[in-house]
Amino acid sequence: MHALDYFCTVYKIQNKQLANFLGCKPPQINDWKKGRRPIPKKYIKDLCDLFSVSVEQSYLFSKNDISKQDMYQIKVLLKKAEILHTENLTDEMRSHLEMELLMAENHHKILLVTQELEKELGSIVLFSDKLDSKLEQVKKLIEDLRR
Repeated sequence: MHALDYFCTVYKIQNKQLANFLGCKPPQINDWKKGRRPIPKKYIKDLCDLFSVSVEQSYLFSKNDISKQDMYQIKVLLKKAEILHTENLTDEMRSHLEMELLMAENHHKILLVTQELEKELGSIVLFSDKLDSKLEQVKKLIEDLRR
């Protein structure tokens, strides 16, 4: 799945709405999502603004096939944007969004640690202390999620 397609899915934005926002035609949006054409640089800043993505993270828009890690990163961005840009948040709503943000961040961390662990499994006999350390990190992150 193209990153722009995932952003639109998560934010519930249709091609026509995005095209109107950017001042282009819906088929152009479709071409970007299908990877037939790259997103022109002139639209990147507007996409960053719309999806609350920093310029440093704008590389996400160029990804034709996003990973689980990218998906969690996008979910974290969404939750941060919801907290920052939602007006009249009650304390309960803010608390709920902050909990969702924490869960998304922890899922992202678990995925990163798991990927590191998979890379190091080949050297399990030689570096079992590293494996134990990584397993402890995963256990701690899972415990944090349960709280």
